[in-house]
Amino acid sequence: MSQSIVFLDFDGVLNTEQYQARLIVDGKPTKDTWGPLFDPYAVESLRRILDEMAFAPNFSGNES
Repeated sequence: MSQSIVFLDFDGVLNTEQYQARLIVDGKPTKDTWGPLFDPYAVESLRRILDEMAFAPNFSGNES
């Protein structure tokens, strides 16, 4: 059985400079407690990739 792996690079990929600049121009926060906000377009693109891969998270360990 083959296994698909997705490596996520957040800096500059999911939290793009373009989106950060737009937030600044619009007077909106650019980050929250966890760091810079993700670009919704980038998140949607990732979702489409995962859908195409039929990706389902596989967690190991105690899942109680």
